[in-house]
Amino acid sequence: MQNWKDYLDRSWSLVNEYFHSNQIDPSKLVDHELVRTHLKACQKSTPKGVSISKNRSRLSLRFKVASKSQTSDNGCNENFTRDGCINTLAKALAVFNQLKEFDKESEFWSWYESEIKGAQVLVDDVLTIGDAIEIVKANYLNGYDKCGRKRSDEKSKVNTLAGYHQAYGTYHQKLNPALKLTGENIISEIMRNWETLYHKKNKGFKMAYAACCKLLRDTKLSSELDRVTSHFGAIRVVKKTEMQTIDLETFLDFRARALGLNGYKLTKAQLNNIESRKSWFKAACINLVYGFRCSEFKAIRNLDEPVTIDG
Repeated sequence: MQNWKDYLDRSWSLVNEYFHSNQIDPSKLVDHELVRTHLKACQKSTPKGVSISKNRSRLSLRFKVASKSQTSDNGCNENFTRDGCINTLAKALAVFNQLKEFDKESEFWSWYESEIKGAQVLVDDVLTIGDAIEIVKANYLNGYDKCGRKRSDEKSKVNTLAGYHQAYGTYHQKLNPALKLTGENIISEIMRNWETLYHKKNKGFKMAYAACCKLLRDTKLSSELDRVTSHFGAIRVVKKTEMQTIDLETFLDFRARALGLNGYKLTKAQLNNIESRKSWFKAACINLVYGFRCSEFKAIRNLDEPVTIDG
């Protein structure tokens, strides 16, 4: 079979072509809207005779074989996520090629079970949570961002590592890496670290939960993942982040205190870092006017001078 990475690269290329031809900017899409858009792009990019269908949170491939006169859904061990959609398109391309290669249908189905379904079964609990963390990290660093750009590009290395830590690393570092990778242990670790957030039903728990489920998704342990999702059920955020306001007079007073203006005194340490404080307050002032997102806000300091991530 053609190298799996080649199929993935081809999938991303087809999806990016779809976005470009339909003038879709994926960087402006978030959460479920982003996933739905990727599914449509993948469905429009499948080879002739193979299609992608969705049933709740699972994706399937539809195609004909000699023994069946009708197309039918065939599980492919992929979930309705952005990466799941891309993987399913890659599998559709592989199925299209392999349907032409095999002389016997039994040989095709044997290949399909091992290469396309590829569900892993725990054998003596050989995988640990630490093993899974490394697999997720490698997949992330060698994958693509939401705009279809390769994260392995050296120019984006710093941003890629920061993105990994924000999405997964900050949660995975709290898990016990020596534990066996089972649904039961993932449930236990989630509750050990984030039980308070679980009861509050806030966004912080949802992000931690998704990061932990990623360990089972990337290792293709579907039955263990089902055990976790069945335990917690649908995760709905009840407690929203409260928006805070500040009037202009209060903000200007805050600025004076931070920069030692209008009679306010700074400590020696604060005076030694006065240039950095001025830079950050310039960024804060711009953000007050334009309302940037957090990542955009942190980049403001780079507008007129180069600033490193630890600067």
